[in-house]
Amino acid sequence: LIVANQYGLNPWTKEIYAFPDKQNGIVPVVGVDGWSRIINENQQFDGMDFEQDNESCTCRIYRKDRNHPICVTEWMDECRREPFKTREGREITGPWQSHPKRMLRHKAMIQCARL
Repeated sequence: LIVANQYGLNPWTKEIYAFPDKQNGIVPVVGVDGWSRIINENQQFDGMDFEQDNESCTCRIYRKDRNHPICVTEWMDECRREPFKTREGREITGPWQSHPKRMLRHKAMIQCARL
């Protein structure tokens, strides 16, 4: 909750999650809704656009204090997660199978915002 408060993110609306790490601790993870809030609440934010096809998605974020946009391209073959199997052999699918273009767009937006 300290990290959520520090960034003004709401854990109840899935803007930030507590995720278990490999050392039995907890790591805060900002979700796409949290990144959207961080981007939109930045006073220098001046818009965002995307170019997307089946192989890639490019995000451009425009800022009032910069002459050129921040530009990031993410590639489907580098980002897509394959379904995984449980110990019983049952296949588990997720949003990368049901909404791959949306997930790639989210990935491009988040990576662009980080720069």
